[in-house]
Amino acid sequence: MHFLCAIRDLIFKILPNSLVRLFMGKTSFCFLVHPRDIKDVRNHFPLWKFLPEKSIKWLLKKIWPLIGPKITGLTTVDGQRLNGRIIFCPLLPEQLILRRKNKVTKKLIKAAKLADKLGSKIIGLGGFNAAASRYGQDLIGKTKADITTGHTYTTYAVVEIARMATNIVGLEFENAIVAVIGAAGSMGSACAELIDHAERVKELLLVEIPARLDTLKKMFPKTNNRVSFSSTLSEIKKADLVITLTNAIGSIVEADYLKPGAIVIDDSQPVNVSRDIINMNSNVLIVGCAVQAQDIDCHYDFGLPREAIFTCLGEVLALCAYDCNSEFLTTGRVNIDQAKDIARMAESLGFYPLLIDNQGRSITYQKLWKVCEVYNGNAKKHPISFNSQPS
Repeated sequence: MHFLCAIRDLIFKILPNSLVRLFMGKTSFCFLVHPRDIKDVRNHFPLWKFLPEKSIKWLLKKIWPLIGPKITGLTTVDGQRLNGRIIFCPLLPEQLILRRKNKVTKKLIKAAKLADKLGSKIIGLGGFNAAASRYGQDLIGKTKADITTGHTYTTYAVVEIARMATNIVGLEFENAIVAVIGAAGSMGSACAELIDHAERVKELLLVEIPARLDTLKKMFPKTNNRVSFSSTLSEIKKADLVITLTNAIGSIVEADYLKPGAIVIDDSQPVNVSRDIINMNSNVLIVGCAVQAQDIDCHYDFGLPREAIFTCLGEVLALCAYDCNSEFLTTGRVNIDQAKDIARMAESLGFYPLLIDNQGRSITYQKLWKVCEVYNGNAKKHPISFNSQPS
């Protein structure tokens, strides 16, 4: 079936747009995704399960972008039902970041043009597709559709999830050392700015690679909180709350870097926190980033709970539902005022930040209470809630 679909999508390249849309149905938006690892590739292409990793990577370089399942369930503010599509850009994270840029850009443009064929008005960039296209800027003017990275809503959701997690375990923001890893990036800098503007914390530790440390310092000349800068990852050992938003390929946060009771918000895909930490019976809390989106169905297993979606897709849906103009699109850096506006749109659609781990699984009460014990049972003063939807 996957082979036949791949041949179909190759033929679509030479067919008129009207025929493609007649065959595939009306598409209002597209969400560009990529495999996070070899396991993802083998799940999508069952016949490739028997191939060695080297052969799979070679095939991914040769294969063209593919049309995925429909995304259904979105209703606009004026009551219209809109459908979208997943578009697969078949490159692994390391291929998107480390492969020759002109070849990556060409493949991303092909994926965007495939979305054009379907009639998409807006294209969302999932995972490393954003960083590989200079946060969407390489695709502007190459497609009729508008481009958004989804980073604006994701920034807001990350901070909301941090508030939820700290509230549940009884950690007060004003007593917390908060570390942001990847703080010079599009989302990292915006998260740090949002926390500095909205919260009073004990210390805000901003971590970045040595080559970007001076740039990072210039981005925060004046702050409301005590801010420190570092290029040494192990310094997060002192942090109570760690937010990691990097383009690192694989895990960079190890168990030895985290103090007992640490809360880690890991929004990176692939994840930045070692899987071993999640599976350990430890008193640290690892949290992923997703939103509950009732009625939205991607018809594809992203490894998330039912009726949960990635926050970057949530932004695409919110912008479509409100038929927003280009000023709300995220390409390049994130505007935190805009993040609040898009969050209000998302909330009106019934989208609410969700507490899951960074493997897409529900967080158990046992895990929560292990972290609560570090804070001397303070969590018992707070009602346990797994999403921020008002009751």
